[in-house]
Amino acid sequence: MLEVRGTRFAVLLMACMLSSCSSWFATAPAAPGSQPAITGANTVPTTVAAPVQVPQLLSGLQVQVAPPPELGAPQLVADMAELRALQRNLTAKQEASAAMWESQATLRWNQIARELVSKHLRDPLTASRLYALLSVAQHDALQTALAYQAYYNRTMPPTSESGIKTLFVSSTPAAYPSEHAAMSGAAAAVLRKFFPQETAYIEQQRNEHQDSRLWAGVNCRTDLVAGDTLGRELAEALIARSDADLGAAPTTRLIPTGPDKWIKSRENYNAPHMTQWGHLKPWLMERPDQFRSPPPPAFGSAKFRAALEEVRSISDNRTEAQITIAKYWNDGAGTATPSGHWNQIAVNMLVEKNLGLVETTRVLAYLNMALMDAGISSWDTKYTYWLLRPVHADPDIKLLIALPNHPSYTSGHATFSGAAATFLGGVFPEQAAGLWAKAEEASRSRVYAGIHYRFDG
Repeated sequence: MLEVRGTRFAVLLMACMLSSCSSWFATAPAAPGSQPAITGANTVPTTVAAPVQVPQLLSGLQVQVAPPPELGAPQLVADMAELRALQRNLTAKQEASAAMWESQATLRWNQIARELVSKHLRDPLTASRLYALLSVAQHDALQTALAYQAYYNRTMPPTSESGIKTLFVSSTPAAYPSEHAAMSGAAAAVLRKFFPQETAYIEQQRNEHQDSRLWAGVNCRTDLVAGDTLGRELAEALIARSDADLGAAPTTRLIPTGPDKWIKSRENYNAPHMTQWGHLKPWLMERPDQFRSPPPPAFGSAKFRAALEEVRSISDNRTEAQITIAKYWNDGAGTATPSGHWNQIAVNMLVEKNLGLVETTRVLAYLNMALMDAGISSWDTKYTYWLLRPVHADPDIKLLIALPNHPSYTSGHATFSGAAATFLGGVFPEQAAGLWAKAEEASRSRVYAGIHYRFDG
């Protein structure tokens, strides 16, 4: 059975969704008419006068958006001329692109992130951080853009005045700043941080996303510039804060010795993997050790021996079904990692439910905050107990996949999966049983592979 830790993650997560809170970013309420605001890329937020109080920000970072040009201003006149010129030469490919980005913007950026994680062999913890930063930055950029749209209420001129025909009715009544440009600006900033070698590709996707709003006739250039600036500045400030947290976490620990203690992998003689991860500031937990598991069964105890013998027995007699399950949930180098696997599951469900932009973005943001917190908690437990892997206790165990270079207890895969399945089951209760069955299978897969005891999960 999976640890209850995954369920407790999700319970906390659901409570935070209902209250729109996050303990990491808890600050004293701002005085009326003022907010912590970003005034430029990577600047430290300070309390300044701001016209808009943006609700439900997961990062707590506020970005100010300058007023739009007055109607009839030279810039808007030029913007309308640009749109008319684009419409005269609009292609079927551009129309299809506009329709895709309108309906799948959040999902497309999530897909891009998963593809880049796979291509560049990112490890599971780094990937979980990327998915969280991407999703939170997009969520908060979207919320900020919508709040400023309501405040400025700057709409596109009607077709009767502008001569511009829209491909579809925009999901928001106002146009400035563009919510799609804000989301793409945020996404591109996060992805450039993790994949600087992919800058040209990332910028191509950002440009296509933003240009699609021009092709559709629902935004003008001024809307896009304001939205892109909003998203980029918010994402860069969020990244800077996360980098500072990661840099401040202790990275060196003495490896304890003893008959029950982990030793370096026979396949990898590097230092133990990411010892600092259990010190990071969580998104939703109050502290990294909030859900630390109790000690594992004592080395040499009846419970420990039974768990070890189970791993050995499976190793000696693996069935084809067990091999298939172990490989399916391996999620190792060259894949989207366990967090990416659960993002794909979530994306499939979101597509089936056909949720709107705001709902889709919010679900993925909370899912990925929970997934990163799951990794933090699991790594806190791993480097508290330093339990040896089954193959260290019984060298005759045959491994089906590569042995991870960190302690056995608890299983990161099981913790990721328990948190994701319970959260998604809360959002989609009719699918809760099936999601939990997947999480149970993911946990068992590590026993089938020979790298975990059952009690690790």
